[in-house]
Amino acid sequence: MKKQLFLTGMLLVGGISLASANHHQSEKSPKASGTADVTPPTVPDAGPTATPPSSNTLQFGWYASSDNVGVTGYNVYKNGVYIGTTTSTIYTIKTGLSPSTTYTFTVKAKDAAGNLSAASKGIKLTTTSVFQGYCSITSNDPSGPKFINFKYGGAVKVNNTSTFNAGFRDYTALIGSMGTQGTYTMSSSTLNDKRNYEVYIDFNNNKVFENNEVFKMKTTANSGVTTVTGSIVIPNIPMTQTRMRVRLSGTDEAPGNHSCTNVKTGQVADYTVYIYGSDDRIVVNPKDLSSETDKLKIPTSTDIKVYPNPVKDVLTISNMDSEEYKIFNMEGKQISSGKLVRGSANVSSLVKGVYMIQIGKVSKRFIKD
Repeated sequence: MKKQLFLTGMLLVGGISLASANHHQSEKSPKASGTADVTPPTVPDAGPTATPPSSNTLQFGWYASSDNVGVTGYNVYKNGVYIGTTTSTIYTIKTGLSPSTTYTFTVKAKDAAGNLSAASKGIKLTTTSVFQGYCSITSNDPSGPKFINFKYGGAVKVNNTSTFNAGFRDYTALIGSMGTQGTYTMSSSTLNDKRNYEVYIDFNNNKVFENNEVFKMKTTANSGVTTVTGSIVIPNIPMTQTRMRVRLSGTDEAPGNHSCTNVKTGQVADYTVYIYGSDDRIVVNPKDLSSETDKLKIPTSTDIKVYPNPVKDVLTISNMDSEEYKIFNMEGKQISSGKLVRGSANVSSLVKGVYMIQIGKVSKRFIKD
């Protein structure tokens, strides 16, 4: 049986969420008339799950099943209860989840005759706590200024549309990338009267938004939809993945750091930022980004490069042939392994995001477009 490799990454794309019409679908498809097909598809095998969970979003995947005629889709179950159907081997859930809660998901393959396979082995996933060590924050009156759209990022961009009415929203499942010492423009469309717009990025990853990690974009009072823009300069820091907080307040406030201060009227949202260096470096242990060091650069005579970068389908590794490789996400979790074919690795199944490919003791960063 040939298996279709499921790979996923930092940014949540693909799959079908519960926000779709999954609730209106029947668990079992109607059987096709005039067919004697009674052979069910093979049982789906649980695949590697690499997307970092958030407090309200989970994504998981599995290896494709096979069938004597053809697989038409997969039924998905949460804690034994049918929740929807997809034709993909990636499933994203954005609703019906609680923070710090473990769920077990199973999958059944189905064919055109309505035959269902047995359930896959359970895939256990746990949502995170909302603030994960950061100070809590909300709005006392979220009916004031509202986020309509927020954009940020470099090679990997986030363009998030939000009309939520809650005082705080966890968007840490969305990950945008920025390079060190680069200048990036952030823009946000907001609705109704607004006065203070602030962005906080925890550059040193110490769970505190310090005074040198604050970017203020002060605006004047206005009604209707208006786009606010501002530039953020990324300092020269080691490669890291960290939290960014966006705070919109509709009232005048004294100067200072308001990263943990509830807004009287407005909204707050947290995102994730991946910050990378201007050059590729060797990472001795992908699970420990602090092990990255300039002293371990590859000698010129055996220089290894990956291209194209960003890559869409096939990643080429120079001076390599059929060596074994491993691919890690930026959480340090291995999501794939294999052997190069004439110095190339097919990464077409990867979800957009930032990854490390490790060959022996050498690791190189690449971006999947």
